[in-house]
Amino acid sequence: MAETTMEARPIPTEEPGKEKKKRKFSFPSAFTILFIVTIIAVICTWFVPAGQYSKLLYDADRGKLEMTTPTGETSQLDATQQTLDDLGVKIDIDQFTSGAITKAVSIPGTYEGLDPHPVSIADIPYSMVWGVIDGIEKGVRTWFFVLAFTAIGLSTNFRELAPYFKGGKPLILYVCGQSFNLALTLLMAYVMFYLVFPEITAKI
Repeated sequence: MAETTMEARPIPTEEPGKEKKKRKFSFPSAFTILFIVTIIAVICTWFVPAGQYSKLLYDADRGKLEMTTPTGETSQLDATQQTLDDLGVKIDIDQFTSGAITKAVSIPGTYEGLDPHPVSIADIPYSMVWGVIDGIEKGVRTWFFVLAFTAIGLSTNFRELAPYFKGGKPLILYVCGQSFNLALTLLMAYVMFYLVFPEITAKI
């Protein structure tokens, strides 16, 4: 009697016709990149030597050039081209006196090392909140707000939207939504500035 043999076949692990999905690399968002860069900058404060150049700024009230050293000492200099040449500042004096230069300029060859002030990782949330406040004070948020609504207005065809505004329902929904948004914003501002970071509020 002939013996029968059975051939071993591998057991399929996946259903036929279905391919294994490959995970695509997704580029991190801008906020993620900024947060990573912030952490790197904080770490660098522990290793990169601290130092600063002396600064030069024109005092329009006194008609003098004011030099500030890295240690905070200030001195008044004559606002002449000869003074700039002696300091090694390759800028025309008219740029200072006319108001074209409004920020302090570093003076070459005056770099001094300073005591390092390493920043802790725990200071990152504090710096973020203070940075937002500083940006608001400078009007950055206001300008972006205005530009955003200007862009919306330029890209909106109000004639096509006119039939949808009949009855006043969209206006009521808008008022209710904005009221809720305002209340939630004020609540979060109170929690952050008076409960979480009261020291920031004391400096405003």
